[in-house]
Amino acid sequence: NELMTSGLIGGLLAIGVLYLFLRQAVTTLVVTLSVPFSLLITLAALYFAGLSLNILTLMGLMLAVGMLVDNAVVVTENVFRLREPNPGDDPYRVTEKAVGNVGLAVIAGTATSICVFAPIMLSKANDIAVFMTHVSVTIAVALIASLVIAQTLIPMLAARVAPPRSRGAGRWMAGLKNVYAAALK
Repeated sequence: NELMTSGLIGGLLAIGVLYLFLRQAVTTLVVTLSVPFSLLITLAALYFAGLSLNILTLMGLMLAVGMLVDNAVVVTENVFRLREPNPGDDPYRVTEKAVGNVGLAVIAGTATSICVFAPIMLSKANDIAVFMTHVSVTIAVALIASLVIAQTLIPMLAARVAPPRSRGAGRWMAGLKNVYAAALK
């Protein structure tokens, strides 16, 4: 129960951080939808793989929640970035172009994250490897599900939603940008 509560709190905090940076309720909702769908796909895959829902798989799900939104954020932001300057263009054509622009980067980012867990999944069967395999497989499947969702469902929803109006960077983000630029100099 405590692990599930921690996962729920972590998920809500992730949504809060998303809203803080995206500053649009609709955009945050579109991106947030990737989490439950990815988790459902992961649970189904775990069931068919013969893995039970235990503390280790729950820990893998909890660790994956923060990573599940990454692909959706990249795709959604690129869709809205390309749609904003020309609101009269066909949203489906622009969305297809936007997904194509970042598709390879999203696949590469997901693949590198999965590669981190591959040695654990492929290691010799000892006590630790058996336990860690449950966590690794759960995270890897969740990331693959997130990639599929980001390439299919998220663009479909983003094409049907009006792009949010640009509000500028805001004082907090402008200050953070200035501090970052100064640090780079």
